[in-house]
Amino acid sequence: MKPVIGLDCDLRLRGPARNQKLEIWRSYADAVELAGGVPVILPTTENPGHIDEQLDVVDGLVLIGGMDLSPKFYGARKHPRTKTMHPSRQFHDIELARAAIRRKVPVLAICAGLQLVNVVCGGDLIQHLPDALDPGSPHRENTAEFTHDVTVEPGSNLARIIAADRLTVNSSHHQAVGKVGAELGVVARSPDGVIEALEPEGGTFLMCVQWHPERLAAGDTRHLALFEALVEASGQEPEAA
Repeated sequence: MKPVIGLDCDLRLRGPARNQKLEIWRSYADAVELAGGVPVILPTTENPGHIDEQLDVVDGLVLIGGMDLSPKFYGARKHPRTKTMHPSRQFHDIELARAAIRRKVPVLAICAGLQLVNVVCGGDLIQHLPDALDPGSPHRENTAEFTHDVTVEPGSNLARIIAADRLTVNSSHHQAVGKVGAELGVVARSPDGVIEALEPEGGTFLMCVQWHPERLAAGDTRHLALFEALVEASGQEPEAA
């Protein structure tokens, strides 16, 4: 049996409140399939009991990108440029990430997913990168997706997966990790110092990247390797809780 990989999704309004839509970019599911997994979308729910039941039917988890988390979750005031995701998605994603980490479910967290994991682990976020970086930083004018290199920490799980210490990545974010959450380590940075990847020091597979490997996986084996590593970890016997 191929590992089943759950993907959270966005919640959007289309007109009246009754016209809420659950949405996800197809590239996430395509990357999971290309890596040998079976993608399953996990609908947003505000029922805490259902979140554990969602995890009961998957072997691994992708936490996708999206809009910003409310800064109330890390004790900060809202920046004027912070655009928060729907409250129902925030509740679901936070509880889903907490439960997945507690249950040692293999996780690949992407862009806002990385930020989510960092906050769940007690870290905080830079709410608007242009306020924190030098004028020459490319992240200051992040109005459209651009590319840059990241330097990967030698000996890290990320370095082992991509078999390299440098990687060219895409970038479409205006927030980033500030204080790093407990038991997480920085394993990649961009040239301007922005944290680009986090992972724990061992144990269950938990890979958090600030870029969007799902958009690159079809044409670059190093980005596909992140999904392959998730699928491989999801196919192994779970660790004892």
